[in-house]
This record gives sequence, C-alpha cells and structure tokens, in this order.
Amino acid sequence: MGERNKLLLPFEGVPLIRRVAKRVTDCSFSKTILVTGHEREKIENAASDLQVDFVFNPEYENGMGSSLARAVKHLSPESLDGILITLGDLKDLETATILKVARAFSDYHGTKIIIPTFQGERGHPVIFPRRFIEQLSKVQGDTGAKNLIKGNGEHAVFIECDTPSILRDIDTPKDLEA
Repeated sequence: MGERNKLLLPFEGVPLIRRVAKRVTDCSFSKTILVTGHEREKIENAASDLQVDFVFNPEYENGMGSSLARAVKHLSPESLDGILITLGDLKDLETATILKVARAFSDYHGTKIIIPTFQGERGHPVIFPRRFIEQLSKVQGDTGAKNLIKGNGEHAVFIECDTPSILRDIDTPKDLEA
C-alpha cells in the first residue's frame, strides 16, 4: 500500500481496523486481542472505545506469524476453549460469518480447527482448539498458521460460507479500488 497504512483507511467513514475489530467484539467472545505494530498509537486510537486488549508487536516487520505468536502469548490457555484468528484488513467481514465459524467450532466440541471457505478457497477467520496454543505461540514469518494447518489436516474442518468476504483483504491499491 506504499506510504498509507491500510488499517487506517476509511470504509464507510470508519477506519478499517475499527470496522473489523467492532465486528469481532460484537460477537461477545471472552477476550479480543488486537495486535498492533506500525503506527501503533493511531491503530489504538482508532479502536480505543472497543473492548479489546492491545498487544504491541515490536517485531511486526517479521510478518503476521510474529503478531500471532505475540497475541497467543498474551492469553491464559486454561481459560479458553480455542482461539479465533482473523486479519485486520478483511473489509467486508461480517459478524454473521464470524458467528457461523464459532458455531461450527462448538458443534465439533472445540476439537477441530475450523476454516471457512468460499467456493473451495480458504479464508478467515480460523478457529484453533486450545491444544494448539503452544504451537501457535511459535509461528513465524508471513504465512501465519498455514504450516500448522498443513501439518494437522486431519484435525481441520472446512465450512462453506456464502460470502466472499472471508477472502477480501486489502493488500494493494488495486484491492482498495475494488
């Protein structure tokens, strides 16, 4: 995105990160963590009135894996059934979709990795059972938890969603225009 921080770009008059964080907090999970990095203060200000715990990742330039690991280390695993992971730049992510993924996790009694798909393509948010928290705390690089999913495919369940919103993140100016 060049000089612009995509998470601060307005969508329907609201910074993108606030829009996504609000949809997650509307689901009433026990805890919501928002990992910050570049322009930390501006990101925190954009979502300051939401019920989120801000966790700063000083190694954000190392990729989303470092942010995920930082968030997981902030959790108390014994108090969780699982961890829902989503991206801050999914501009069209809907609360109903988040809740659909959460219901599927519950339907499998918190034992499966739940991955939403749209027309066979994987998206976000993804939920991992508690037993993967230690492995999630060690992920690195820009692939996030993809390798963890790949290595534990027998524990994954794919749920088809009726919206491409699970796929539409903003990575380039062309994505923004679309």
